[in-house]
Amino acid sequence: MATSSTEQQPRATDHARQTLDEADAAAFIGISVSSLRKARTAGRASTRMPSPPSIRNGRRVLYRVDDLNAWLGAHRVVDAKEAS
Repeated sequence: MATSSTEQQPRATDHARQTLDEADAAAFIGISVSSLRKARTAGRASTRMPSPPSIRNGRRVLYRVDDLNAWLGAHRVVDAKEAS
């Protein structure tokens, strides 16, 4: 099925806006670049915080904004006052 000329196809720039590089991702979730890098390279070691999912593009590491938001939600701590 052919698409009509009026249908909008996603552009590469749309995807680029949905990803952040390592420095921007660290700032977005509120940790240092070195902490984010350590979490990513340590894997799922029990002594380390798990890393948000990342994308490798050659040497470049990217993080999807949706994945960062999901990671933040999964690591949200609710205090006793808020829970009741």
